[in-house]
Amino acid sequence: MEKSQFFATAMNVSTFKANTGFIDRWKRRHSIGMKQISGEEKSVSEESIRPWLDITLPELLLKYTPENIYNVDETALFYKLRPEKTLTFKGEKCSGSKKQKDRLTVLVEAIMASEKLPLLVIGKSKSPRCFAGIRSLPLDYISNAKAWMTGNFFQQ
Repeated sequence: MEKSQFFATAMNVSTFKANTGFIDRWKRRHSIGMKQISGEEKSVSEESIRPWLDITLPELLLKYTPENIYNVDETALFYKLRPEKTLTFKGEKCSGSKKQKDRLTVLVEAIMASEKLPLLVIGKSKSPRCFAGIRSLPLDYISNAKAWMTGNFFQQ
């Protein structure tokens, strides 16, 4: 808008008023909208990892049986965190609030021989109220002050 106003002034066009109308209509016509960028998809080139996939990994896998190959990953579950974006009516005020940082850490683990192990959930409370009266869970639960994975938990 600033640049178009500059050119209109330079060309002595006094009736021109810059606005977002053109770009808004163009975005609508071509189905372009605002999205939040997330992740790091395709940040490593295929060529750079090809030797490792073709040579190094097969040699490593020969040293172990499928029962001794594990895949483990942890993720944080912010169970009180509200979404960063929402739908609302035009003209309606939409404001956020302080981000809730209450979390659980969830460890997901599987063995190559297709056996899934129970989830390990790490919370802050040693004995959460929501578990009162429950005799067994389909997961393992442990706790520490920050609900984080530690080296000791991982070894256990």
